[in-house]
Amino acid sequence: MSIGDTNKRHQGQSLSDLRLCESSCEYLRLMGITGPICNLILNMLDSVYGDLCGDESYTNMAQVAYDLQLMTDKPSKFLRGLDMEKLSVSGLPINDIEIPREEEFEAIKSCYNRSISWSCEIAIIRGESGTGKSWLAYRIGKFVISSGGLVLTGKFDQMHEARPFSALASAFGQYCDLLLGLDDAETFKVTVDNLKSALGQDVHLLFKVIPKLELLILGREESKNISDSDDSAADRNWGNTFSRLQYLLCTFIDVISTSSAVSVVLFMDDLQWIDEASLSMLKTVLRQKHRKFFFLGCYRDDEVMSNANDHKFWKMMRGINSSGVKATEIKLNCMNGETLNTVVSDLLCVSPCLVQSLSCVLFGRSKGNVLFFMQLLLLFHRDGLLYLDLGRQRWKWDEDKIVSLKLPDNIAICLSNGIGKLSIEVQLALNTLSMFGASAKLSCLKLLESNLHMKILEPLKEADAEGLVTNTKGSFNFCHDCIQEASLTLTEEQYRRINHLAYGKCLVQRASESNDVDLLFTALHQINFGGPSAVTEHQDYFDMANHNLAAGKQAMSMAEFTSALSFFGNGISFLRGSYWQDHYAFSLEIYGLACKTSFSARKISGVNVYSEQVLKNASSFEDTLEIQLICMTVVAQIDAAGALEHGLSIVSKLGEEISVATNERYQKADCYAISFTDSNDCILCKALVKSSYYTEDAPDNNLSREAYGDISAGYRYTALGETLLNKLGLPQQTGEVIAGLSVKYYCEPSPAILEMHIQRVQFVISQGDMHWASVNQHICCTNAIWVYRNLSSVKKLLSEARVFFEQQEQIIFFAYNTIMQRVVLVFSGNENETMPFECLLTNITEPKLNENL
Repeated sequence: MSIGDTNKRHQGQSLSDLRLCESSCEYLRLMGITGPICNLILNMLDSVYGDLCGDESYTNMAQVAYDLQLMTDKPSKFLRGLDMEKLSVSGLPINDIEIPREEEFEAIKSCYNRSISWSCEIAIIRGESGTGKSWLAYRIGKFVISSGGLVLTGKFDQMHEARPFSALASAFGQYCDLLLGLDDAETFKVTVDNLKSALGQDVHLLFKVIPKLELLILGREESKNISDSDDSAADRNWGNTFSRLQYLLCTFIDVISTSSAVSVVLFMDDLQWIDEASLSMLKTVLRQKHRKFFFLGCYRDDEVMSNANDHKFWKMMRGINSSGVKATEIKLNCMNGETLNTVVSDLLCVSPCLVQSLSCVLFGRSKGNVLFFMQLLLLFHRDGLLYLDLGRQRWKWDEDKIVSLKLPDNIAICLSNGIGKLSIEVQLALNTLSMFGASAKLSCLKLLESNLHMKILEPLKEADAEGLVTNTKGSFNFCHDCIQEASLTLTEEQYRRINHLAYGKCLVQRASESNDVDLLFTALHQINFGGPSAVTEHQDYFDMANHNLAAGKQAMSMAEFTSALSFFGNGISFLRGSYWQDHYAFSLEIYGLACKTSFSARKISGVNVYSEQVLKNASSFEDTLEIQLICMTVVAQIDAAGALEHGLSIVSKLGEEISVATNERYQKADCYAISFTDSNDCILCKALVKSSYYTEDAPDNNLSREAYGDISAGYRYTALGETLLNKLGLPQQTGEVIAGLSVKYYCEPSPAILEMHIQRVQFVISQGDMHWASVNQHICCTNAIWVYRNLSSVKKLLSEARVFFEQQEQIIFFAYNTIMQRVVLVFSGNENETMPFECLLTNITEPKLNENL
């Protein structure tokens, strides 16, 4: 029998009976019975004596049984009752929302378990803005931490593209903070010692990417007193810095994942806005096999899929997949109506049947977008349409007013309307925070408060209470990018530019005083958003250009050429008047560096623009030398003969004469011989590599004779290349240059050359250039057979090289090494000894083989 049938027999019951029911429930509360149980009893009684409106009362016992089961399954939400005192202060607990994504959660969890156990896998979450990607990643993070793991998080920001490696620095800086806060002195010492040993003397380069690592490695006092000598050395070797940084970062991850007794998860949010340098660095890291290491990333579908083939994120994924790393991709869609109803029920701790009408309104407008419906709930709460009923001790809402309310059509309007109802001080604080992107450090905001007499921190705490921002890890962060975008539009662009410049000038002064590189990047980020149109004082033009030059050189030392080019270009845009005459040295430097970084970043149009100014305004040939070499290399792509003729005139002016091949096949090679080894190094020594390629097989190499006549010519090229390097004061210790030393085996005492070559191989490895390290290792092995008199020495060298080739998955070199080892075994009378060649072959995939070939 239904409750409704019982109700019909009691229609004549007086209102006094209803009041008696309510007073009885109040008596139950006084006895300690929880609010939900009291409400359930009251609703049952209301079904008997009430009007059966359908909202609060039950219509059958199945509904009662369902609610009782909910109390059993989720006691924290539906049995224990609400903390009315806390909620009356904090308001709607929107940050406690739980989105049921069980299938997706289990898929990522399985991927994580495989990755830290035996497999090499990563996971990527994708979906439209507001579908709950970050929430799912946060849930995975909670699972990892509860399992004893470590989660490092970073977020790419559309407004921070000019700040090199900002997201990676944030993530790995968290590890440094955790280690610095350890109470276990022994674990701290062991980990730091392992880092020092593995990273070696080039660790100072990693300080630029992970500033907090300097404090960890050197300690507070030594960090304050560190000299700039290493930095200047890095500046001279800027061409190879990026490869070295990649090697060091991979080594850093290896150390923290092996030193840690738990797994390490790296979570990167908003991958659609990843910068070029971080993308290349991340691709290198993910292609390596790190024990107990797992990568989780998120990106927006709408930002990436519109240009799927050319988007840099997909280029990274193709590179990762080609190395045999498996990627689990999770696609998130907006919630359906039933799921949204469950989410609202769990958030308000009210039975699903009771929130159905509210959920229908939310779903009708938000279409299941998580962020949109959360903002609508906040809007209802802010307007008093969703409120706490102290009598029933639960959330209630005014359904009639909500249905009649004119709701915003999209999330942007919803956010703008909500922010517009806050106080002016809160709006201004949100607008200030939005100018820094998705987040800003407390230290920066405090500087602005102090120096510009603004109110920022207290109003942002009010915004925190409204669920718009969070205050964590020493910074204020927007809860979602859409909130940041809505806050940014509170002021018009022309006024934002003025504010950007004012904020930047305030911060750059402190950055200069404290030698804080990260603060310098933040300051220039603000200054350049302001731009020259915001400048009102004439001296500021040159000052802003000078600050951009400093920031660009810092980015160059980190091998972040795209950011460096951005700084140099912005610096040039601030220059006014006859700056070549008034600031000749400065103009020559900033234009020259802009040309170099344009070439390194493969921006040929930039090379043309900046080189033209240098060649036009430079006062001497020496001042144009490097720029002419860059231009010659660019021209060589389309006119080798013309570029070669120009290159010969450059060499002649340096006091050297060089004979070149008449064969057209080698003119382009000769052109490169007096220009660049690659996109980074301005060194006049492709001849070193060329001589190695043409002569390393044998003295009677036909190719060598065709191009240069005999082996002595190749040796002369080697000597000439080294001479030109010295004249330009440029580095010789690159992997490509060292490989060219192979020609010396034919013209100098071989044992001495071999020992020197072996030592330099280790240097190339420390630079992170594993390709050329493998080439040099192979050259050493080839020559060791003919140079060493003791077969045991040859066998030892070959065995060490074999391990290196296997680790780097250099299949071709590994195969050659195996053949040479077999020769040595035959010579030593151990031809029956087995060669474990199959151990590598079993792991060979077609992409790996193609990559080696």
